[in-house]
Amino acid sequence: MKTLLIYGLLVFVLFFYLNPIEAVAIPADQVAVLIKSWAIPMTSNQNSSFALTSSFSGNEIYYVDSDSNKIGRLVPETNTITEWDIPTANSFPISIAYHPSGNVYFIEGNSNKIGRLVPETNTITEWTIQSNSSSGLSAGNNSGIGNNTTQSAALAVDSSTGNVYFIEGNSNKIGRLVPETNTITEWTIQSNSTNIKSMALGFAGNEEIYYVDSDSNKIGRIAPATNLVTEWDIPTANSFPTSVKFDRATGNVYFLESNSNTIGRLGPFSSQITEWKLPEKPFDIEVDSAGSIHYIDVKGTKIVRMD
Repeated sequence: MKTLLIYGLLVFVLFFYLNPIEAVAIPADQVAVLIKSWAIPMTSNQNSSFALTSSFSGNEIYYVDSDSNKIGRLVPETNTITEWDIPTANSFPISIAYHPSGNVYFIEGNSNKIGRLVPETNTITEWTIQSNSSSGLSAGNNSGIGNNTTQSAALAVDSSTGNVYFIEGNSNKIGRLVPETNTITEWTIQSNSTNIKSMALGFAGNEEIYYVDSDSNKIGRIAPATNLVTEWDIPTANSFPTSVKFDRATGNVYFLESNSNTIGRLGPFSSQITEWKLPEKPFDIEVDSAGSIHYIDVKGTKIVRMD
């Protein structure tokens, strides 16, 4: 038995020596992971802006292609990519979010609109965002959809209500669109040095909003019902966080540190932050229910999945 055990171990070592698995430490609490990537169709050698989102299961991954003014969908199982043209020309899509209904919402940076793609019918609906001034984190300033006065930066969709939350990049506000009534509510984030790059919602219906503040190197959380803001410092200095996603399976918050080629994980209840290095510079991150982590590289040329 001992001889067979030693022989088996030797075969195992030789197999992985001759057939190494590409591996990197990531927040899945495992030593090695499999890495697979898919090239994104582009009009040039890189995108000017890019973001991705996925169905909860990770069976479909949607992305924005800013230079070609399209929304794309990758189906990893079949390695197929489908793209849809955005009706507004040169809209420069910069953020995207999947809703459990199968619909996909996105932000049009140049035209200051929120769009909704219904893949089953290949239809896209657009709303123009109008910004009203507001103070503090108080809710109640509702506005219609009209004038181009706000530059939106990112968005997320509440799966239980269908409400769409978005970041107003030039005013450091977080807004909420209720599509059924076409009303918008806004909250202003008070900070001496604020540059909000990305946001993610907590558990469905809980109205907790997580965000990354690139200039102050922090992860933040807003509770609109109580106007409470909580912030955590990222251990790596000047990491320039660019993307944040909430893991509904564990309650953890994952984020990318673009300057340091790192994935971070925040445990909101313990306030513990853990960091893992990546083999390349990331820009946007996604986490699915299977624990797989997807990210898009800084040039927007490919989607990477780590299992």
